[in-house]
Amino acid sequence: MKKIVLCLCLFHLLFYSKVHADIITLVADDWCPINCTPNSDSPGYMVEIANNVFEAAGHQVDYQTLSWNRALAEVASGKYVGAIAATPKELAKGIFPDEELGYYGNFFIIKKGNAWRFTSMASLQEINLAVIQGYNYGKKMSKYIANNPHKVTQMGGNDVVRRILLMMLKGRIDVYLEDRNIAFYTAKQHSILDEISVAGTEGTPIAMHIGFSPVIPQSKAYAKILSDGIVRLRKSGQLKIILDKYGVNDWK
Repeated sequence: MKKIVLCLCLFHLLFYSKVHADIITLVADDWCPINCTPNSDSPGYMVEIANNVFEAAGHQVDYQTLSWNRALAEVASGKYVGAIAATPKELAKGIFPDEELGYYGNFFIIKKGNAWRFTSMASLQEINLAVIQGYNYGKKMSKYIANNPHKVTQMGGNDVVRRILLMMLKGRIDVYLEDRNIAFYTAKQHSILDEISVAGTEGTPIAMHIGFSPVIPQSKAYAKILSDGIVRLRKSGQLKIILDKYGVNDWK
């Protein structure tokens, strides 16, 4: 009788574990060092943080790359669980953790030798600007992008940072609006770091999160697990180890 009860208890324990061991699918466009090549040794610091936190909670992370607009739309619809490096403005009804996963800023990236410098919003009329389609660049820049389609090239798809940098080096656009860490990391990976520089910044840094789907019931629980996990990783020193791997400083 005791053996039967023990077997039943083990069965229920295994069944409970399987039911609650969720596969959490996170999506984004390739935006290294935040999120890089899936299933690689260096998938990006946010991916490594998510893997660490959710695996400790008994879940599995499935990270995939999509165009940014598609990633946002399909997380909003519930097809995927979360969007990496999203902001509340981009995923308007999303569920966001209390703890952010870094910040990004508006840096004007130029080819070395370009004399242009950002001095005011009016100075943007002097150049052809490239941005990534669907990104939140803050109130002023987003308004400028929307109101000046003839002066702004919007691009999407995979490997978009490298593609825009190469366009700029070939003279097809003048300036690329991108976070410094992202632009410089990608340029270094493709041996073009010595060919680019920064021509100014605009606005204040914008907080990034993993934004969870508003239509998936577990999203609030996932957001709390992630917030608590980030605090734990910071206290243990594991967060620094992950960030050091990608040359990123802790934002707190």
